[in-house]
Parts: sequence; structure tokens; C-alpha cells
Amino acid sequence: MKEPDFASNERQLIDASILAISEFAAQHTDELFRYFAFDCNADYGEILPCLDTEENSIAQAKKHEARISERRLTQLSYDDKKSLEWAINTFKNPITGPVLPYNNNTGDFRYQGFAEVSFLDEWEEFSLADDYPGEFADSQDDYLECTAAVMFSRTIDALVEQKAFDCLQRTSPFLVGFAFHEGPQLVVRLLNC
Repeated sequence: MKEPDFASNERQLIDASILAISEFAAQHTDELFRYFAFDCNADYGEILPCLDTEENSIAQAKKHEARISERRLTQLSYDDKKSLEWAINTFKNPITGPVLPYNNNTGDFRYQGFAEVSFLDEWEEFSLADDYPGEFADSQDDYLECTAAVMFSRTIDALVEQKAFDCLQRTSPFLVGFAFHEGPQLVVRLLNC
């Protein structure tokens, strides 16, 4: 099994992201942006840069809050053990649980996948290999996702350092992060504070 060249992938992701953000900003000069995030399906090496506007972020946060409030009203009670378990698990789950003042789901971003960067061949081959490392025993976290998380963190720092987001009109704060499909959104940087 040959492990992907993540350092090379990182450089490609940085370059592709800078170009995509710049081209996108030139076409969206009148919008105010709240959040940039990478959405990743690690098994297939698919990475989607995503941007959310301030307006959409607030609207989605309100919808999420309304869904959670309705669920609490209809499903929580002191005398139902399943209800009690649901309550704590919901609040601890960063996708379904706490109410946040911003949209925390790249699938609901105004511009979900405004570009695509793919490492399909090497990441998929690696994840399907017989000797793929799999999950770490202590945490049950997947090796490829953990390695990709390092790459996203380093890429985000490089984008900030190279001022890649300066071409966008941004809220204060402007969030930068990443997520894996069906996983929580992880905010890595706060800009424009």
C-alpha cells in the first residue's frame, strides 16, 4: 500500500483554494460572507470549498433552533427514560444539538461546493487497501480523516497567512473550518475580529 503524499495534496489544496476563492469573490462582490469551510468525503478524496453568507447563516441557524425547540417540546419529559437519553445526546451532538448563532452545516451553506478539489485515485486506493490502518484503537477515529484533518488545519493556516480571504466581504467574526460528511463542523480560525 502506498500512502498518499499528503504534503503534496496540501500544496495543491492551498493553490486550488486561493484560485477558487479569488474567482468566486470576483463574481460575488455584493455579498457579505460569514463562514468558509472545506466539506470532505475522505474515503473518496473529494474536497468541496464552501462559503456561507451572513443572511443564509442566520436563516439556517433560526431554522435549526426552531426544529430543536419543537423537538424539545414534543419529546422531552421527566418520566420517559428514552426522552432523558435523547436530551443529553442531542445537546452533546454538535450537529443536532446546541443552538448556535451561525449555520453549522456545510450542506446548508449558500454556496456549498463552489469548487471541487479531488484526490480520488490515491485516497480511495489507500482507504480500500488490505493493509489500510483503519481506526485508531483508543479513539475509533479513522486514520485517513485524522490525516486529512491535519492537512485542513495546515491549509487553513496557509490561506489565512496568504490573505486568501481578504478579497471577500466578511462579517466579524468570519469563521474558517472544515467538516467530514455526516460529521460536525470544526471551526479552526476566527478572522476579522
